[in-house]
Amino acid sequence: MPEKTSVPENVFSIDPQVLGKIFILQTAIHAIPNPESVAEFLCRGLDSIPGTSFTAVRIDSFIKFTNKGHKKEVFVKEPCDLCYKEFEELKHAGISKNGKQQEKYFCIHLQTINKIYGCILFEKNNGELLAPYQPFLENLANTVALTLENRAHENSLNQLNNELQRSRDGLEVLVQQRTGALIQKNEELINSYAEIKKAQRASHKLTEDLQSEIEVRKRTEEAKAVSESNLNALINNRNESIWSLDTNYHLIICNDFFRNAYLAAYHVKLKVGLNLIKILSPELKAYWKPKYDAALSGEKVSFEFGETIQGVRFYFNVFLNPILSNGKIIGVSALSVDITERKQAEEKLRTSEAYNRLLFETSPIGLALCRMDGSLVDVNPAYAKILGRTVEETLKLSYWDITPEKYAQQEAEQLKNLKETGVYGPFEKEYIHKDGALIPARLQGLIFTQEGERFIWSSVEDITERRKAEDKLIESEEKFQAIFKTAPGSMILSSLPDGKTIEVNDNFFRITGYSREEALGKNTADLKMWADSDARIHFLSKLQTDGLVRNFEADLNHKSGAIRNGLVSGQIITVQGKKYLVSTFYDITERKRAEEKLQRNEQLLRLFIENTPAAIAMFDREMKYIVASRRYLTDYDLGKPEVIGRSHYEILPEIPERWKEIHRRCLAGATERAEEDPFPRASGKLDWVRWEIRPWYERRGEIGGIILFSEVITERKCVEDELKRRNEELTALNILGRRISQSLSLEEVVSDAVKELSAAIDNETAFLFLRDGEKLNLVGCESKDASFALAEIPEHRVGQCICGLAVSEGKPLYSANIFTDLRCSWKECKRAGFRSFAALPLRTGEEIIGVVGLASKEERDFESRSGFLETIASQVTSGIRNARLFTEVQRHAQELENRVKERTLELQVKNTELEAFTYSVSHDLKTPLRGIDSYSLLLLEDHADRLDEEGRAFLKNIRSASLHMRHLIDDLLAYSRLERRHFSQEKVNLSALVNGLLAERGDEVLKRGVKITVQLPSRAVTADPDGLSMVLRNLIDNALKFTAQVAKPAVEIGGREEEKICNIWVKDNGIGFDMRHYPQIFDIFQRLQTQEEFPGTGIGLAIVKKAMERMGGKVWGESVPGKGATFYLEVPK
Repeated sequence: MPEKTSVPENVFSIDPQVLGKIFILQTAIHAIPNPESVAEFLCRGLDSIPGTSFTAVRIDSFIKFTNKGHKKEVFVKEPCDLCYKEFEELKHAGISKNGKQQEKYFCIHLQTINKIYGCILFEKNNGELLAPYQPFLENLANTVALTLENRAHENSLNQLNNELQRSRDGLEVLVQQRTGALIQKNEELINSYAEIKKAQRASHKLTEDLQSEIEVRKRTEEAKAVSESNLNALINNRNESIWSLDTNYHLIICNDFFRNAYLAAYHVKLKVGLNLIKILSPELKAYWKPKYDAALSGEKVSFEFGETIQGVRFYFNVFLNPILSNGKIIGVSALSVDITERKQAEEKLRTSEAYNRLLFETSPIGLALCRMDGSLVDVNPAYAKILGRTVEETLKLSYWDITPEKYAQQEAEQLKNLKETGVYGPFEKEYIHKDGALIPARLQGLIFTQEGERFIWSSVEDITERRKAEDKLIESEEKFQAIFKTAPGSMILSSLPDGKTIEVNDNFFRITGYSREEALGKNTADLKMWADSDARIHFLSKLQTDGLVRNFEADLNHKSGAIRNGLVSGQIITVQGKKYLVSTFYDITERKRAEEKLQRNEQLLRLFIENTPAAIAMFDREMKYIVASRRYLTDYDLGKPEVIGRSHYEILPEIPERWKEIHRRCLAGATERAEEDPFPRASGKLDWVRWEIRPWYERRGEIGGIILFSEVITERKCVEDELKRRNEELTALNILGRRISQSLSLEEVVSDAVKELSAAIDNETAFLFLRDGEKLNLVGCESKDASFALAEIPEHRVGQCICGLAVSEGKPLYSANIFTDLRCSWKECKRAGFRSFAALPLRTGEEIIGVVGLASKEERDFESRSGFLETIASQVTSGIRNARLFTEVQRHAQELENRVKERTLELQVKNTELEAFTYSVSHDLKTPLRGIDSYSLLLLEDHADRLDEEGRAFLKNIRSASLHMRHLIDDLLAYSRLERRHFSQEKVNLSALVNGLLAERGDEVLKRGVKITVQLPSRAVTADPDGLSMVLRNLIDNALKFTAQVAKPAVEIGGREEEKICNIWVKDNGIGFDMRHYPQIFDIFQRLQTQEEFPGTGIGLAIVKKAMERMGGKVWGESVPGKGATFYLEVPK
């Protein structure tokens, strides 16, 4: 695709100020014999140009081209007029006058009526520009392109061409019809050759003219006047500054241009003979004098000079030449050419080129210049970035190195199009990135020729993001289709303006009842979907006005006739120039019902909150009131203002920042509470409140605000504080009472009393005096001040000082300030720094046994706590009295103890005698009982036939009574032995023991069908084996005995282990007993039933109790009459 071309050479710049101006084109064709005559010709004056030859030309615009970042322009010229008569005059005055066969060049002058803008020299054979006239360059920004084409009349051009062809000099003027002109060959040649040479030639000629005029002036006065007139006419018609000086720097002559410039710059009017050096400032004198001196020494001096005139900066080319007369230097001639516009133009050119390069380098679009073979000539950073390389790396590649092979066919087609049309693209392809990835790009460009070689100028845009956007668009379209089809609401796509349905989504049928086929081609009016036609008109009107309607609440008819509440939204969209309406209907029937229910609930809640006896307020996120209870308004002294919608902080400005921070935390989701919190009022009053704040939530879960539950507890707080104070006092009284009651030593009681007295009054100082007749002895002192110590303890007497007066008057005395109280005569208190004092007499009955003194270094109202202090004094009195009584009691106790020991010894002797007597009596009674039992048995066995029935009955009664008596004696002996025998502590296996006892009674159990249940712990208990066996035997016998009258007798023997004991129980379902008689069942000989009902001695349970006490255990029973009884044993493990 790349094939080299050259940049058009007729591309030049122009100062925009020239555009739109009318110029007079003075065309004087001059034959110039050789190049050496060019500069001389260019320096000639206007006299050589025919005054009648001109053509009006308007320079309107220029066309821009770009080559390697350098912007240039070519002019488009519009000639206005050319007269045939003027051409004839031009022909005769120009060509005929100066034409010679050997001359090779011709020239065109461009000027306005009063100012020359240019003179351009062309070679006759090819029209090539050789040199422009300097002022022309300065005004047209260094370059101009003018040719003889585009004259107003084609006939005039033909005649001009014919005349030139027929000229005797054989000059050929190339008249071209295409736009384009001549290139500026070399700026250095123009500046150095066309300017400096021209100026030097002009200066040289001017110098010769001046010298000639001076010589003429010396010869004759008349010749001098003529010469001066001619010279003034010559130099005053120039737009350059011209002047000359003699060897003493005096002004000889100057033109008007120099004179006006000097006046403007230095405010000095020049006249002949004025010393130009003396009138200069020291800085300018140091600058100009060396240069004048160099010219006066014979040098030709040229330099650029800058000067600020009336606030504007001007630049000049200055030429100084020596004036010779007869080989002697008689002065200096000077020429100054204004080059300000050229300087400005040069700066603009440099700025323009830098700006164009900057645009190239910073362009976000990739730019590249390559040859027709694909080798890269220049690229900008954006182009290199697309390839992931630096500019230097990229320039080492060719176009084909970065193009994938799959684009070969496409590249061939684009190259063909480029050669045919000069441009290619835009088209899309991919570049090979440095990392191997393929980067999509969009290319376009053109072909141009420079210096005979063709080049391709390309712009490349990275379209990676666009491709992604396109992919997203496709994906978005697919998503739109999916969303449209599956949207939760009913969606309709309608054409406009007829409103006919062209598509519906899947939910359309579910919500409206109409199928897709029924809806297509019809509008909503055809289907009569709107329940309110006015609502439909309003919706369409709003849609027509705004193009978009959202959440328009309306009722729609279901196909079944039901009314559905919904939100209708619609938007007009444009697709390929055609308008459509996308509308949605969200069924909110259930939501409306829920909202109505919610609204009702909100009303109920508002009524509840407003009328609840609690203080409740509800706020939104901005802490504005939503609702508040009447109790809340009352508690916070809000009266009846309209608080709803107002800020909490506006209504209660006294709220501290601490509470505002709590509000912020709760609005963030926290729940906070306080049982009591101080609330300072704006009035200065301090209230106490109990509160809880928690957030409340919107339906979607967002925090909507906070709810404040509060209670003003100021009164309760005061009561609580009073109760707390009273409790502290009671605690102090309790501690004091406990401390002094724990010891019966008077010294300890006094020590404890003063310590607790000091603590009870906030660690102030406490004194305790005991009375001894009329004296008061200090027996105790306690203070929180560790450095406190009494310097002296003077004798206190009843009736002296506050303490003595309290004893003599028999009542408490209080002093807020002892320094002003005359009753206080003890100086030691004042030296110690005490201020307030209380004296509390210690009274027992009618006797005052001492006094308590309380002292504080701060002024305190002890009297306000008189009740508490007097109670403390009373407790101290009781403690002292008890200590004294204890001392007396100890004395009596010792005497009693001695007497008890004597009586105990006597009782022990008598008890031993009693036990011996009991055993002896029981043993002696058994002997006659055995005789009675034996003889009665013999009578029944051997002589029963001699006895009648009544006699036999009597014998049986005798035997039964003797048996009962024997059992009674055995039990009495057993009970008696319990006091004498030693009880051991051994491990006893309960299961084995109980099973043995049950085995002894196996026949009875089997005969009666008694159900026996045994559930005992496996671990052994610690007890006396015989004693525990005696206890369980009596309880089991009782259980069997008292279930004799039960149809289905049952006995349960169980046990449960605890940490240190084992509980055993014997439970039956017998007759039970009334718990009112429980206290007497364990007494000896106590029976609740007669002997005839249930035989027994009445000693069994007494034996159980005595044995358990001797073993360190316990026994108790529970019963309900008719439902049995349970006896429990507590045995150590």
